[in-house]
Amino acid sequence: MNLLSSFDLRMSIESGMRTLVENGTIYGTQIELISMKPLTVREARDNLYRLIDEIAQSHQPITIKGKRNDAVLVSREDWEAIAETIYLNSIPGMVESIKQAAAEPLSEGTPLEELDW
Repeated sequence: MNLLSSFDLRMSIESGMRTLVENGTIYGTQIELISMKPLTVREARDNLYRLIDEIAQSHQPITIKGKRNDAVLVSREDWEAIAETIYLNSIPGMVESIKQAAAEPLSEGTPLEELDW
């Protein structure tokens, strides 16, 4: 079963990004993968250690074409950032809160020293 089957995948013409929407709620944005020519499974297997080092440094995903399915190789750091973004987007109101905070001038914010953590 495709995990995204219940999502309406919409393409934003202006940004070239895809947004996952279900019942009017935005769950995340998927940036189009910009990768070098896809590698075969054999090419990826033969160069796996080099590829891992390369993606960790460049942060560019690598597409691997299989006979039955394709896959994308990303660094652990990038995967954790993707997972965090998906999690934050799953919290109702979080995206709007982040956008609102980003639009607020720094002069109107509360200094860190004054926050009661």
